[in-house]
This record gives sequence, C-alpha cells and structure tokens, in this order.
Amino acid sequence: MKLRIYTAAYRPFVMGGKVNYHIATEVSVTDAVDLGKGAVVRLALAPDGQIHVVEAETGAIIGQDLTEVERDVAEADAADITAQLVQARRDAETAETAPAEQFWARLSRAKPLPVSRP
Repeated sequence: MKLRIYTAAYRPFVMGGKVNYHIATEVSVTDAVDLGKGAVVRLALAPDGQIHVVEAETGAIIGQDLTEVERDVAEADAADITAQLVQARRDAETAETAPAEQFWARLSRAKPLPVSRP
C-alpha cells in the first residue's frame, strides 16, 4: 500500500516564507500495527535501508524503532496521543509534497516529529 508520509524540515535561506515547514512524499508502507490508545502505525523503508515508523492515518514520521514507539505509546496518556493526532492532521494538510529523492535527501537533515512523554 502507498501512503503520503511527512516530517518536519528546515530551510535556512528562504525570503518571505517559512524556514520551518513539513515535507512529504508517497511511499510504500506495511500493514497497520495497532499500538492501543488510538495509536496506529505503519513502517516505511527508506532507500538507504532505514526503517521509519509512521502514524497510519496522517503519515507523520514518529520514530525509527517500533519497540521504542510502542514503549512511548504505553507510557503516554491517551489524551496526549489524541492531541498529537489532531496536530498531525493539521501538519499533514500543509506539508509540501516533494519527489521521493528530494524527500529522502532532505530527511537526512530533518528531525522526526517529537513524541511527548508524560
């Protein structure tokens, strides 16, 4: 299955625009994994072999280790997860779609979206 995924990015030299933004591309992902508390994820494989954990609905990259994301969800409050999903939906709507090569090149300079811990 294909999913539009995105992450936070930074462009330091832009005039009249945002230096912080979200960049997206469409990639193949695995079947969904339900982590509970409303958190459902999929895995995406980068061309360099790196695995990225993405939120299944919005495509937000939330980590690189499924076990760590599972632990974060287990420790998190369900209300916090819901709030993060609401924000992720907003961010996904404004993410700028890029060709896969540009996305993966930019991703090496971007940081995954933060996962809050209680």
